[in-house]
Amino acid sequence: MFRKLLTFAITVILLSAINLYAQPKGGRGKGLDMEKRLEELTEKLSLTDDQAASIKTILEDMDSEMKVMFENGRPDRDKMDELRTETGKKIMKILTEEQQVKYKELLEERESRMKRAGHGSERPGRPRD
Repeated sequence: MFRKLLTFAITVILLSAINLYAQPKGGRGKGLDMEKRLEELTEKLSLTDDQAASIKTILEDMDSEMKVMFENGRPDRDKMDELRTETGKKIMKILTEEQQVKYKELLEERESRMKRAGHGSERPGRPRD
């Protein structure tokens, strides 16, 4: 009986270890999130090909900087917030006035969803007027 229980426990531990090892580093696969965000912006803001390419570069730069922050241990929240804000400002410079209005609305919706999910009161990234 003890031997069966021990075998079962070892099997569970090994399967758990394999599952953890198979998880992408950084948690949620940040590159995929960046691609999804670009698709969303392209669709909802009716971005031109040039705008989409420029924004993709901006998002890739932000993604790279975020990865460096996480590789160096627990990132400084203020630096992350500053990076998001600067990224939002760069994106705003590429958009037309009409797209800027829609972009601000998208960010407000996102902020609202974050609040409802319990992720803080106000998230940066939205360029302030």
